[in-house]
Amino acid sequence: MKASQLLVLLLAVACSLVLAIGIGAVVFDRDAAASCDTGSPAQPPRAKASNSIPRNYIRLYEQAARRYAVPWNVLAGVGKIESDHGRSTLPGVHQGENHAGAGGPMQFLRETWNTYGVDGNNDRKKDRYNPEDAIPGAANYLRASGAPSKLRQALYAYNQSWAYVKDVLSWAKRYAAGDFSADSNNNTGLDCLPGSGPGRPDGLSGARSPITGRSPMTKTMREALLEIDGKFGPFPTIGCFRNSGDPQDHGLGRACDFMETRIGRMPSASAQRHGQQVANYAVQHGRRLGVSYVIWRQRIWNVGRGDTAWRTMSDRGSITANHYDHVHLSVLR
Repeated sequence: MKASQLLVLLLAVACSLVLAIGIGAVVFDRDAAASCDTGSPAQPPRAKASNSIPRNYIRLYEQAARRYAVPWNVLAGVGKIESDHGRSTLPGVHQGENHAGAGGPMQFLRETWNTYGVDGNNDRKKDRYNPEDAIPGAANYLRASGAPSKLRQALYAYNQSWAYVKDVLSWAKRYAAGDFSADSNNNTGLDCLPGSGPGRPDGLSGARSPITGRSPMTKTMREALLEIDGKFGPFPTIGCFRNSGDPQDHGLGRACDFMETRIGRMPSASAQRHGQQVANYAVQHGRRLGVSYVIWRQRIWNVGRGDTAWRTMSDRGSITANHYDHVHLSVLR
């Protein structure tokens, strides 16, 4: 077996492992839960080490890997060579184009972007300068060009230089072996939600959200859970199906509670900010996600009935019953 063939095999195995254990499995020190962290500098941060990757970029590489079956470490290798994961200050990375006409953190030509660009963050825009669009766009392009089975061919189509292919695979091999560190978020190019400050839930001890009551769960609920957990997780716990007490939609597999702290405890200020981001996102994308209603901090927003604002609910007597320690999400089907 040739060395190049062995490398492709190793990368394919790495991809299978990452996809098998799920998003977040390679990162054990995650930053603010949303892609945006308005506590980070507006300018791209300088890398602390040559092998570092911004935490939010790691999450985006992993999400794109799961969606397009292109190894996360290969996408990270492309991101490293093209723009140092969006931290380069060279022309075309953050605005305009370089001498070849490429733009954005994954360096797309305009014509190529028009064909393979995607709306990765569901804001109805395809922006090659926004990593939430550019990274899945790169995965889409590589997949269309033959990845993962024809990885070298796909990378050559991305940038027609065998030296480029070699460099990308070299970084990909390092990343697959865990030879990298998680750096601070790089928010350059991101459209952060107004008023969404940095925050994270209380009591986190791992990189993945423990989920109780996984089955039965409707397809709509599962898709909404995966999207919200992928964007805002990890959570201390996500509780879904249950048939005890008064389960309502939980007993139908159509509801999940995204905990912001231990049950029965008032969340910290950071966790409350995080919970508000989660609740706002569920409302803003409610129609697309099939949301019926969202409850957070003794308020309800009934998407299914066409609410246009939060409505205060009656006092149910406890932190948990009033939904101060978790965001409740119910779907229509």
